[in-house]
Amino acid sequence: MVSPGLSPADITQQSSCYALKAGRVFTFNDEVFCRAKTGLDESITGAVKAAPLTRVLQKMPEDEVEVMIEGSDLVVKGKRRAARIHLEADILLEIGKIEKPSQWSKLPEDFGEAIEMVVDSAATNNETNFALTCIHIHPEWVEACDNLQMCRYRTKTGVKQSVLVRRDSIKSITALGMTEFSETDSWIYFRNPAGVILACRRFLESYPDLYTEMNFKGEKAVLPKGLGSACEVAGIFSEEYTDNNRVHIDIRPGDVRVKGVGTSGSYSEVKKIKYSGKPMAFSINPKLLENLVKKHVDCELTIGKLKVTGPKFIYCVSLYINKAA
Repeated sequence: MVSPGLSPADITQQSSCYALKAGRVFTFNDEVFCRAKTGLDESITGAVKAAPLTRVLQKMPEDEVEVMIEGSDLVVKGKRRAARIHLEADILLEIGKIEKPSQWSKLPEDFGEAIEMVVDSAATNNETNFALTCIHIHPEWVEACDNLQMCRYRTKTGVKQSVLVRRDSIKSITALGMTEFSETDSWIYFRNPAGVILACRRFLESYPDLYTEMNFKGEKAVLPKGLGSACEVAGIFSEEYTDNNRVHIDIRPGDVRVKGVGTSGSYSEVKKIKYSGKPMAFSINPKLLENLVKKHVDCELTIGKLKVTGPKFIYCVSLYINKAA
């Protein structure tokens, strides 16, 4: 539950460690802070490398294990098995500098769904536009964009003003079942009924206005549900071009052809489609289209763009136009 606050390497002191203190476990990697109760004796204090402890606990079949300190080690004992992991006596995580929340508010029930819907539309890395690596939490909606795709989910978020949170910082809140939030100057906190806390560093940079890009009218189409499985198979070949993984889509009134081409071969499949507009050919990442069909099948198509509008969300993706067939 506190793994979102870890980093694989020590970006900051002990950011790859679990800090144990007063019956709680803490993690902090400068952008995410997590805290949860452990049930351990409150005298157990120190920092232990997260990776070996997590892997040991995952491999132990017992429902309960015994945990204690022996010398400079944290000892985890099961039935006829034990692991000793070095425990640093001093906790160096700079959690004292994190502002503490003073007032908690209820999260909208669909906030987790909103984050889950938009998170894959944020960029994993963008050196020239930091904002695109973030989720934009607006008082009226949640949205994300990576210059290829964009998604906006309408919900009353409860935040006082727009705030940006790194995609990788906030993506875990859905699985944790967060029900409350609190804001400080530099952090936005989330809490679930079990008392698990996850705090994300907040940024106040401006976010691009996505309305104009989303507000277009196109030819209506109903994507066949089997299009996702066709893209999955076609992607076996297209993914061989790791820097340009795209399947080719040819849409004509009544049918759509999916084709994936790679260095080792190709795959094509034709599906029936409800579409009466002009013939159109484009390329798209197969995973994008596969995920799109899972969310919604009614869409609008225009030159260079595809849009899906749901009850609470709008999802748009830019298309790479091919030569007309």
